[in-house]
Amino acid sequence: MIFTRADNFKMGSDQVSKIYLGAKLIWPRCATLTNGVKWCLTLNAYNSLDETATRQGIINEFGDNAVPLDWTDLQDYYNTYGHLDILREIPFRDGFTRPYGGVIRNGNWFYSSDRPYFVDEEGKYYNSSFSVHDYIGPGEGPHGYDLLDLGSWRGNRQYYVKINI
Repeated sequence: MIFTRADNFKMGSDQVSKIYLGAKLIWPRCATLTNGVKWCLTLNAYNSLDETATRQGIINEFGDNAVPLDWTDLQDYYNTYGHLDILREIPFRDGFTRPYGGVIRNGNWFYSSDRPYFVDEEGKYYNSSFSVHDYIGPGEGPHGYDLLDLGSWRGNRQYYVKINI
């Protein structure tokens, strides 16, 4: 196994260890890679157009070592292991049955001035107006059944976070 679910997770100055198995999983919303780096999903949703407030929210939730997960990290993981199962170890956004959340791409928050990046699993959920900027997986590209698509749009959303240990 290349990852483990954290039983205890240091979140800022608070230690959170309560997990409700078989029910709504509140924390941790993290998975640990073999190198000790954690990938997490924020508990709170943030205004994707407000980069400063979102950065601060991520730091408030996870501490100073937390940064938004970069699309390139997801690509590197897939290229190394051939899957993205680790995202399924992180509980999804409330009401979602698939991975979805904000990310950055090559250090950039925005595709254009009012279109911040996000990832969502499999283009099959979108209509033809959905713009796929990049994708990971064996699909046929946009709207093909990829493992993960990179899109952009504004709105409040939870963010995927990387915590370097």
